Amino acid sequence: TEKRYSILPSSKSLIKSLDDQVFIEVYLDGNVNSGVKRLRNAVEDLLLSLKAESGQNIAYQFNNPIKGISKDEQQNIVKLFASKGLMATSLSSETDEGLSNQLIFPCALVTYKGRQFAVNFLENQIGYTPEDAINHSVINLEYKFVNAIKKLSLYRRQVIAFAEGHDELMPLETYDFEQTLKDNWFDVKRINITQGYKIPESIDLLIIAAPRKMFEEKDKFKIDQYLIS
Repeated sequence: TEKRYSILPSSKSLIKSLDDQVFIEVYLDGNVNSGVKRLRNAVEDLLLSLKAESGQNIAYQFNNPIKGISKDEQQNIVKLFASKGLMATSLSSETDEGLSNQLIFPCALVTYKGRQFAVNFLENQIGYTPEDAINHSVINLEYKFVNAIKKLSLYRRQVIAFAEGHDELMPLETYDFEQTLKDNWFDVKRINITQGYKIPESIDLLIIAAPRKMFEEKDKFKIDQYLIS
């Protein structure tokens, strides 16, 4: 009644269009402080709403991946999760015995038709207080989970290519940008447009990042044909 967890019409439309089950494994669980508990409960409230819209096409479970294992094994789990794009964080809190650190996993793995997408839902940016981080995280939950489902439901990953051949920005200069694109499930590659007779139509977006050399007419023609194809 408060519209607190009402999902957007566009989210409802996407969820209802699914033709197979989405399985979501959430790794934020266990004995955590009240702020993180609120985030954990907000995730469950959202997933309950998505499940209600989908019928049988949304399933989920909560799991603490480090429950009952040693410190060394926990570090192995952190590395394994990081390789999948799932980020752990250390939670500091004051106790009667001093400052205590707890390893938590504010993330989830979304699986659809054999494909997987990592969702990290803790917005812990520089300058945020713990309360700010939780509030922003709760606000962005629907976008992050629905975006993951949308990416996985695409027939194929969209391809973004960075152009080379005219002294454009180097990979080191576009690294953060490229990583963000990859994290959002785009295929990212580089293509030298001075070579070959055309720019492949399989490229969905061509980025020409700060070229510092003049373009020959043949390369202008390739770009023109790519735009109208």
